[in-house]
Amino acid sequence: MINQKLNQDINDQISREFNRSARYENMAAFFAKRNLHGLAEFFHKQAEKENASAMQFVNYVLEADGRVEIPLIKRTQYVVRHQKKQFMPQ
Repeated sequence: MINQKLNQDINDQISREFNRSARYENMAAFFAKRNLHGLAEFFHKQAEKENASAMQFVNYVLEADGRVEIPLIKRTQYVVRHQKKQFMPQ
């Protein structure tokens, strides 16, 4: 059985990984809508990596007979700052 504190810390990391994945997909959609498919694909691949990483943590907790808590994904909207052309969370 996995230590309760470690289990909670890993669940927190799972949450961060899935939230980053959603943010990257949001960015991919932003670029795809503007026909910038190369950038869209880049961010989509980043999302897949975050998803895969989260699933590795999920599988570890399951193998360690811990409790997996997959949280709701936070809604995030992005705006582009025209001067710097960066995504900034609102």
